[in-house]
Amino acid sequence: MTAQRLTYPGLESYGWTFLVVLCFAVAVGLVVWLYRYERRLVSAPVGWSLLSLRILLLAVLLFTSLQPTLSWTTRLKQDNSILVALDVSQSMDLVDEQATEQERKQWAAGLGMIRAELLKEDAGNQAAPPAEPTDDPPTETSEEDSDSSEEEPAEDDASELMASWETLSRFDLARQLLSAPQIGLLDRLSEVADVDLLLFSKDLKPASGEDLTGSRDRLAEGLTSASTSFTSLIEEVAARENVAAAVIISDGVDTSPQKPQAQLNRLAGQSRPVYSILAGSTSQPVDLAIESIDHPESVYQNDQPLIQIRATTHGYEGKAVTVSLTDVSNGNRLTKNIDVDDRYEDVEFSLPLDNAGRQRFIVDISPAEGASGDRNKEPAELQLDNNQQEFAVNVIDDSTHVLLVAGEASWEFRFIDAAYERDDRVELNSVLFEQPYLGLLPTSFFDTALPNSRTSTGPFEGVDLVIWGDADPKAVDAQTWERLERFVGEQGGTLVVYTGKRHFSGVMQNPILSKLMPITHTRRIEAIDNEKLGDPIQRGFHLQLTPQGALHPAMKLETDHDANIAAWRNLPGHFLGYVGDPKPAAVVLAAPVGATIASTSTRPAGTVVAQNYGLGRVMWLGIDSTWRWRLRRGDKDHYRFWGQLSRWAAEMRSSAGSDDVRLALESTEIEEGDETMIRARWSQAMHQNLPEEVRTEIEVYPRDVDQLVPIMRFPLDRVETEPMLQEAKVPPLPVGEYRLRLAARDVPLGPAPIEATLFVTPRQNGETNRLSADRTLLEQFAAATNGAVFLPHQLDELLDRLDPEWRTLEQKQDLPLWNHWLLFVMMVTIVTAEWLVRKWHGLP
Repeated sequence: MTAQRLTYPGLESYGWTFLVVLCFAVAVGLVVWLYRYERRLVSAPVGWSLLSLRILLLAVLLFTSLQPTLSWTTRLKQDNSILVALDVSQSMDLVDEQATEQERKQWAAGLGMIRAELLKEDAGNQAAPPAEPTDDPPTETSEEDSDSSEEEPAEDDASELMASWETLSRFDLARQLLSAPQIGLLDRLSEVADVDLLLFSKDLKPASGEDLTGSRDRLAEGLTSASTSFTSLIEEVAARENVAAAVIISDGVDTSPQKPQAQLNRLAGQSRPVYSILAGSTSQPVDLAIESIDHPESVYQNDQPLIQIRATTHGYEGKAVTVSLTDVSNGNRLTKNIDVDDRYEDVEFSLPLDNAGRQRFIVDISPAEGASGDRNKEPAELQLDNNQQEFAVNVIDDSTHVLLVAGEASWEFRFIDAAYERDDRVELNSVLFEQPYLGLLPTSFFDTALPNSRTSTGPFEGVDLVIWGDADPKAVDAQTWERLERFVGEQGGTLVVYTGKRHFSGVMQNPILSKLMPITHTRRIEAIDNEKLGDPIQRGFHLQLTPQGALHPAMKLETDHDANIAAWRNLPGHFLGYVGDPKPAAVVLAAPVGATIASTSTRPAGTVVAQNYGLGRVMWLGIDSTWRWRLRRGDKDHYRFWGQLSRWAAEMRSSAGSDDVRLALESTEIEEGDETMIRARWSQAMHQNLPEEVRTEIEVYPRDVDQLVPIMRFPLDRVETEPMLQEAKVPPLPVGEYRLRLAARDVPLGPAPIEATLFVTPRQNGETNRLSADRTLLEQFAAATNGAVFLPHQLDELLDRLDPEWRTLEQKQDLPLWNHWLLFVMMVTIVTAEWLVRKWHGLP
């Protein structure tokens, strides 16, 4: 639709308008006076012709001086769409039996089963004070009034509706809100804009309105429905250029440890509101559940790790419950009775582990036996499936072999050496290139050269962890550096590099070390000047864990997540350090705070960064002062950090294979629904003999079943940057234990199968552990994007926010006529005609 209008910007100034009109009037007067003079010399027709031409020229000049502008406005509809996302995670299968009567009426109003006005009347009745009793007799009502009063309760009575909600899941409610005839949100939104439908849980899948049939399980095929994460969804909304708004239908339960804060910050500046419809009851039911289990993934034999359990105990306040820990292998059971004081209770077990191998345990919570009170009056739980969880710990019966290398005996070297010397499960070999030697002993206290550096096996044979400190790379020959790369990439070893004051620049210039390092573009940290602070712990800069760092096994100073974050925040600060930009495959585990840092990439710079390299992994520490963590805290945090690094390195000994090929898993234990990477590293000699189009694949077998036919096969792909490396993601597998065998056509792999063991455990913090809907995260989306959170009976309010006018784009164009060339031609034509008429009749 296009609208045109002629405007006169010159009229906006009263002074200019008065001046122009005055000049025009004076000019017209002069032209008339000239006409009366020329009437004596020419005939009347000639005089009138000259007068007309001159007045026309003055009119054109007046028209020009008012600056006429032709404007037209075109109203166009933007070709944008609304993204509708439906939650199909397992929590959407829950039936909210604990829902209040008001919530059920809201659902009924949203589905058109009762009038929405009744909700307002109920709210008004609840807000109004009760009427004062009187002695007056009740007033008589007319027959019409009595009939209406009888119809009103019949429509307001929700007793028949209550039974319908006892089997209606959150997903059924959400689906009916979307696709119900006449009231379905998809049809109503299609009148506003184009609609794109997505199904989401941990990942995303496109769908259409016709697909909304069948069970939630069928719709969730191909998705990881055992977990809910909004990260991919918010990232998708931010990435789609044609999406003007998003509507999320979910119960708000987020079971992912990573929150979409970075994606939400990106979306916040794009003027794309996120609206949410809350499906489910926010009322908390009576329930006992295992909320989370915090345990180490790997420990040494005879260790006694601390197992911390968080249990949900809503509805059992003031009562006693029993938490038990059972060893699956022998049936041994540890129990603790606790008196419930709050909605959550934390329980700790010190777990003795005497047997090597993978040990499975079951945690269970139940009402305490023999507790005071009538057992028949105990509250009934809404859900029993979440009363127990299983976990496993890998018990290592060997020691971790650590090679510690440094240039001189700095404080960092001394305290790392002392920490590992006290650890009975670590076999340490320390090398110090530069150390004083007084000749009192036959040799220096520490080795001054790498062991076996002249032999064919090299100094890294049998080593699990190499720690390279502030040492000169030139002290080691090129052949040893090549062996170090093979140690990490082919043997699955772990390398940790920490910075120093003397040789860090040389480390980054070494071609092999720079290739192994997970960072680029390093620079010194400029710490904020806070040396005047009275507390030495607060001086310098500190390390702050990233979301990935909080989950890393080597970075857990405390078992509880929040306590671990606080522990890192309260560690003593550092005065010298470096940051680096992470490589594409690297993960930042900790970043400095209290310092000025210039980053050269869109990813945050880090001081603790890790990455996988081939079959092994590398960690970089941009500090050499972890010994400062002992200030006022003793050896607890310093020893735990370096001790967990050694156990983290021991986990990498899961690689299997021969001299020709090595096979390793990135993670030997994953939760249900998660993925992990499997890699095959070929030797140089074998790689040269491989056919160009060799087909290698992984066959999946049950671990304890002698089965000839694999339950799954998937191919390995070549890595372009590393020709001798092949890798693939292991598809999601159900809970169980599996053998992943390497298979290759027309390639001899030897008589023994090359296999890696994978354990898939039940997911902690499962979807069924949180039985009430949660609008907290949905409200964060709304606050950041100028959106809103609606209940099912508020769909009309949502549609009002999505009025079609918001999609209308007005395009305005202006064409100035006062300086247009046609106007100039017109004036020249008039002047020329007037001149010709005068000359033709002999006028001057």
